[in-house]
Amino acid sequence: MKIPFFVSVGYPGSGKTTLGQAFTKKHPDFDYIFVFDFFINNNLIDKNGKVQDPDYIQKGHQFLYDGFKSLTKPTILELGTSLPDFNCRELKKLAAKFPLDLTVLFCICETEVALARHMKRHREVPYRLEYLKKRYKRDFPGQYRQACRKNDLTYFKIDMVKPIEENVKIWEGLLS
Repeated sequence: MKIPFFVSVGYPGSGKTTLGQAFTKKHPDFDYIFVFDFFINNNLIDKNGKVQDPDYIQKGHQFLYDGFKSLTKPTILELGTSLPDFNCRELKKLAAKFPLDLTVLFCICETEVALARHMKRHREVPYRLEYLKKRYKRDFPGQYRQACRKNDLTYFKIDMVKPIEENVKIWEGLLS
């Protein structure tokens, strides 16, 4: 039997974490891996997101994928919008290595809404605004859609402006 493995991808403030927490509250059997926490725990960035290692994005993602020695539980992996080609190649390798039912979820939200949500939560980190504006210029979901297609990965778009409860139900529908 294949193990459900969801990868949520979206801009900062799109609602990935909120949706993932709401989903895992209803489905506590799922492991939840937040790439930001992984970067902090491996001293690649500090808790405010300040870079400790200039190569943290590439290194951090590689550490993350190399760390999957076994996958026996349903899992949610939350990623940002960086490295679509690399992430999709690594996800394809995971799906070949383990019996996974892997789906990439594009958490879609207007950049203005995502930025407002993010800045409301992180007012204490003023340097983030310019950094975030650069991230919001990425072609998302375009680059991820192309990378998913190139690697034969299933993907699904979720409208993150809809109520969380509605999106949890949509997500649950992907389990069957």
